Amino acid sequence: MTFTVIPYKLSGHFNQVIMQVILVPTDLSENSKGGIRFAINIALKIQIKLRYVYVVPLQYSVDLVDDHKHLNCDTDNQTLQLNDFIDLCYKEVNIKPGHYDTIILEGLRPDLAILDYCRGRQDIAYISISTRGASGFNKTLGTNTGNLVTKSLLPIVVVPSFYKIAPIKSLFYASDLQDWRRELANVKGLAKKFGARIEMVHITNRLDEGNAIALSMVSCQGFDFRLIKKNPVQSLISQLMNQAKQLKPDVLIIFTNRHRTLIERVFNKILAEELSFHPLVPIIVFRKIETPQFNRSSIR
Repeated sequence: MTFTVIPYKLSGHFNQVIMQVILVPTDLSENSKGGIRFAINIALKIQIKLRYVYVVPLQYSVDLVDDHKHLNCDTDNQTLQLNDFIDLCYKEVNIKPGHYDTIILEGLRPDLAILDYCRGRQDIAYISISTRGASGFNKTLGTNTGNLVTKSLLPIVVVPSFYKIAPIKSLFYASDLQDWRRELANVKGLAKKFGARIEMVHITNRLDEGNAIALSMVSCQGFDFRLIKKNPVQSLISQLMNQAKQLKPDVLIIFTNRHRTLIERVFNKILAEELSFHPLVPIIVFRKIETPQFNRSSIR
């Protein structure tokens, strides 16, 4: 695994001060621009640096005499292409480029190269990546986006490829109520930075005394909280998406366990594709902090 970091359009101040970074993967296609536009939108609201990454596939040649030989990529040429593409993205949204840099990685698969790069790095706060759906073998093997959602320990922002920059006024927090106080601290932090309101929703198979207590406790937090009975003839993801359609949030936020994702535990294969491949709005996927006192059950 090799990589080259190319500092680009950074002032001396930001070269000296370590800033939090949003890592933005792109394959230089139109479909990858949604994740780029969302990252640009975030950078307009908070002081954070963007790092655009392009993964070049590893290439080998077959020699009759020697073993397989690795062919190094032309990082200079790839960097020029990446910089030109990012400049074009800023021009298309009529926004002056802020503080960002670009990076070229080599890897067998983009998702594995990105995960390897992020391992142990303290500066990366989020990964913002577009999704456009999957077909053929990708449905079996998993897309780059799906693999990042299930394997990354960093928060992942899954952005529709059609996303356009707009004010972030509302956050839809889908909660399982297992660790809502700790999770809510993260959600409130984002809401404060964006100046957005919070809509918290919990869908449950039962409306019991415990849920009623949670309703009264969460309602004291000063924002809307909806406790909704699970519809037995409707899938959970469909019911959740219907709530999103009603509330029309700018961002959907969910928390998942590390070893088994929300998608794997709750949704069947087709519904998982609907969530991870065709989101209605940007989805921020956080990892839960696993502690003994909290079980691993998902949205009830």
